[in-house]
Amino acid sequence: MRTSKQKLLVISLLLTVLNTLPRAAGNSVAPATTELRVSPRNVGIGGSVLLSAKVSVGTAPVQHGSVMFCDAKAARCEGSALFGSAQLTKDGTASVMLTLGAGSYSVKALFVGTSRTTPPISGSSSAAQAFTVTFSAKAPQ
Repeated sequence: MRTSKQKLLVISLLLTVLNTLPRAAGNSVAPATTELRVSPRNVGIGGSVLLSAKVSVGTAPVQHGSVMFCDAKAARCEGSALFGSAQLTKDGTASVMLTLGAGSYSVKALFVGTSRTTPPISGSSSAAQAFTVTFSAKAPQ
């Protein structure tokens, strides 16, 4: 049989261990997913490319926060690696229109996450998507 002091010690140790475990599902950070669409995949120089990201938690759209569209090959999404950013809308989408020089590009969408919503929502990144801007000279008339 344990004494009262032993019982209190066991309870104290259990509480200490429980406080180090991840929080229950109702208090945890909600995991987000980010999907990226690029349209068109091939465009002539001077043409525009639409980058559109959809952020969701399960099937519910994330309505707060912003998405950064980045060079997928860059180590960080800053400076020249940042193609643009946009706020999420009520349907969980953010879009930017780009007009870039000729070349092949690889882009990803990065949702930073929201720490001030209830529940907080984790950041997430899309898979990389490629597109090409080609130089096409007009034929003389």
